[in-house]
Amino acid sequence: MIVSCSLNGQILPADKFTIAINDLGLLRGYAIFDFCRTANGKPFLLPQYLTRFRNSARLMELDLDYSDEQITEIIYQLLEQSNLPFAGIRLLLTGGYTADSFTPAKPNFLITIEELSLVPAGVVEKGVKLMSYEHQRDMAEIKTTNYTVALRLRKKLQQQNAYDILYYSNGHVLELTRSNFFIVKGNTVITAATHILKGVTRQTVLNLAESQYKVEVREIKLSELAEADEAFLTGTNKKIVPVVQVDDQVIGNGKPGQVTMNLYKAFLEFETNY
Repeated sequence: MIVSCSLNGQILPADKFTIAINDLGLLRGYAIFDFCRTANGKPFLLPQYLTRFRNSARLMELDLDYSDEQITEIIYQLLEQSNLPFAGIRLLLTGGYTADSFTPAKPNFLITIEELSLVPAGVVEKGVKLMSYEHQRDMAEIKTTNYTVALRLRKKLQQQNAYDILYYSNGHVLELTRSNFFIVKGNTVITAATHILKGVTRQTVLNLAESQYKVEVREIKLSELAEADEAFLTGTNKKIVPVVQVDDQVIGNGKPGQVTMNLYKAFLEFETNY
């Protein structure tokens, strides 16, 4: 639920939040976004998210006429207005109000503050099952608003009692619909290198892992899931969640592994001290 919002720099009540029908974000799905959250009452890793958002805008050739300082100031104003103990922060940049239903115009820039829930502790303790699906997102390095495949498969996901979808292509594991994916083999932590959105949480976990384990950023063969001792996913509001099964393939002994839980604890400590 959106609690407070800003449209093109103007702070608005949530019920006054409107976008005209001729915005290319609605007509053609031509828009980018990014999403971060708060920790200890302030935006968590905001500079990294702003860097990724700005990179997405550049690659989509959308003008972002706001400095990081201006965006940060608006976010703090919205957070103060929302008064949420734990909040999601969404940045959205659209193709603008088009004159011919196709040509981009001056982008609309929106910031929303949303209620957000963390992953329940029980999920981390037990781990989750994933459903695999062959798909590689178009322009995977850009955080666009195109989630058509993930939304279309939601019923199948429920039927398989799976937590999320693991995309793979040409025999290689890529990413989840909204998260990154890791496997652990012995004392080595491994994650995909290309054709993925490079998550901010993913990079934070890689940084934490480098001080304790060997780290490999490379292609992961789908067949390696059978050889993995552990697996886990990372995401903004998920932090680290153990993966204990993909389709019918049980990962390791079917329980959250020691490396995964060590990294989870290290991440929580990093967040607390941020």
